[in-house]
Amino acid sequence: MPGLVVDETAVSPGSSPLLIPQVAANESEEQPRITQIRRIGSVSSAAPSSQETHQRNVTGSEYVPRQSSSSDVEKKKIYWRSPASMIACFFIGIFVALGHHLYYTSLKADLVGNEDEQQRKLRYGTTFAFVTQVSLVGSVGFAYSQWLWKTLRTTRVSVQCLDSAFSADTQLISMFNPEMWWKIKLGSLLALLAWCLQLPSLITPATLGVIPGTQAINTTAEVPRLLISTNDTGQYSRFEYSAPLLPDTVEGLNNTNNFFVGPRTIISRLSSATATTGQILPIHPRFTNMSYSLQFFGPTVKCGAANSTQAAIIDRLLRLKMAYPVDNFTEQTSAYFGFVPNEYIMSGGEVTDIETVNDISNIRMQQPANTSSNQLWTTYQRYFWNASGVRYTEVQHTVCRLFNASYDVNFDFRAGNQTISKNQELKTLNEIEYPQDNPFTLTNYAAHSYSAFMWVLTDQLVGSMGFWIDNTTNRKFSSISTPIEHNSLLGSVDLDPFFDYNDALYRQNATTLNKTMSDQRVEDKALAKNKTLNALIEELSFNVTISFMSSTLLSPLVNTTVLRTTTVNVYSYKHKSLFLAYGLAILTTLIANILGIIAYLDNGSAHDRNFSAILGATREAQLKELFSDDDHGILPVPKLTKRALLKFRNMDDGGWSFRRTDVEMGEERSWRILMQRRTSVVPRHGAWRKKFVFWRVAGEKYG
Repeated sequence: MPGLVVDETAVSPGSSPLLIPQVAANESEEQPRITQIRRIGSVSSAAPSSQETHQRNVTGSEYVPRQSSSSDVEKKKIYWRSPASMIACFFIGIFVALGHHLYYTSLKADLVGNEDEQQRKLRYGTTFAFVTQVSLVGSVGFAYSQWLWKTLRTTRVSVQCLDSAFSADTQLISMFNPEMWWKIKLGSLLALLAWCLQLPSLITPATLGVIPGTQAINTTAEVPRLLISTNDTGQYSRFEYSAPLLPDTVEGLNNTNNFFVGPRTIISRLSSATATTGQILPIHPRFTNMSYSLQFFGPTVKCGAANSTQAAIIDRLLRLKMAYPVDNFTEQTSAYFGFVPNEYIMSGGEVTDIETVNDISNIRMQQPANTSSNQLWTTYQRYFWNASGVRYTEVQHTVCRLFNASYDVNFDFRAGNQTISKNQELKTLNEIEYPQDNPFTLTNYAAHSYSAFMWVLTDQLVGSMGFWIDNTTNRKFSSISTPIEHNSLLGSVDLDPFFDYNDALYRQNATTLNKTMSDQRVEDKALAKNKTLNALIEELSFNVTISFMSSTLLSPLVNTTVLRTTTVNVYSYKHKSLFLAYGLAILTTLIANILGIIAYLDNGSAHDRNFSAILGATREAQLKELFSDDDHGILPVPKLTKRALLKFRNMDDGGWSFRRTDVEMGEERSWRILMQRRTSVVPRHGAWRKKFVFWRVAGEKYG
């Protein structure tokens, strides 16, 4: 009813104001009192003397007044889950990054496989990178939140700056707020680090690549193997010519006694090609890339210094050769002399006719002769230096012999290139003598084959090199009468005296010292690799023996285990790039965690940027004045609201909340100074009319 007044009547929450409730004896005297009932039914009550807070009841339709207790203003402990989550994310990022490294390490040098398998493994790597990124960014996010709230306790910022700060690590455009960088410096840096931590996820998956590689498989294949040490009729006849000793016998049918005639043309051709190139002839492998080892018996030649008897025989034969002029020319100086001695010479017989010397020092004619040998005797000059460094020449005498040897050789073929090497040094067995065939002894066909080898080898080495004089004009000239002129032994250091003297001869008898070699001589010496004649002859015998394997006639195919290598795509892993990317990310996250821990301790509490946190931090009554009734939660935010300055600090009635600091300045002059100092809005010069309207509106709004 109008004018009805009820004085000092206590009303319980939820009870009707028209009924007078019973008041309990222990009920607080500060219970709200109804002071009057207006005609429109509104009830006004006297405010209690002490500060009270309001909460909604279970139904959410009413506020329940609650007295603030002393525990509300006590400093709360840091909620453990927030720092624990920050540290946990940090260590999860480390462990996943380590797992990424181990996973890529396990894939290194593995076959790529098909397209689906390759994509699956790359997806796994991308997943590792993504989880690492999310973990480290999340850890930095916790640290950024704590440092942001720490800064807001001591710094007043505009609403626009708060908008940017609360989304700086999630919205890139927020990073371009200059006020945030000016007032929240370290927090802005942490937000920037959160953005930079996304870069490793772009780098680390690419550390796994695909490169060409090789795959080695042991398999069985047919390869040529030299078969010279045999008495098989079908094989030995490929190396040598033999003629029956007995009448009415047919070779290969009923002839058991043959005499050695000479080598077959196939081994002459192969040996000449090997000597000319100074290399083993190409062997055709079963696969393009393969390697294998073979053991077999074959011939070898060993050279050594001649004894005094042999040296005397060599010198006597050389003097006999030089004593007989050829036409009107006489040899004055010998630089090289090589020959194959016969049985008579080796037994000490004295030769007095020049025809015998010419026969043994020239390429042999194929004929049934049992007087030859499997040796090569040579003499030449070699440079030496005395203690004073003066160079001089000294005559050398050598003897080379034929032996049977055990070979253990490794063959390696790579894309058309062959590399042949000894697994171990040749094991020299017995010396092979020249065949002494007769009708009463079974023929040793293996000795025939070995002797054919020595025959074609010595055909590359017999002859002479020296300086002659024209008996009519007394003109000196050089002469090379040996197949060495056509092979790789021409570059031997033991033939340097000949070429040096030849160079001096054709330069008007100039000295042989300190002469520059011709370009042709340089090539010859490069082919010989600066070796002596003894070393080159032994090397030539090895090369010729292995070159016989270029012909399947001389080296039948046999099955053996080979290591086949195929070109495949394999994974490669650049671990240094992954370590660098993840290492920098982990280091920056560690620094952010340290700053986060400092912020936790300084704040004395844990914060986040959820809606509940913002709701709890905006309890100040004056904040509602920043928005009009139709501006709540919609865009765009009014410019005046953006420019309002807030600070997170203690409230008068307890707790923390954002509070406006611009209205505390009071005077219009202070307002104008404040707006000129804002950093989020740059004033445009000359727009004084807009500024005047803004100040008038602001003055009317904030009074």
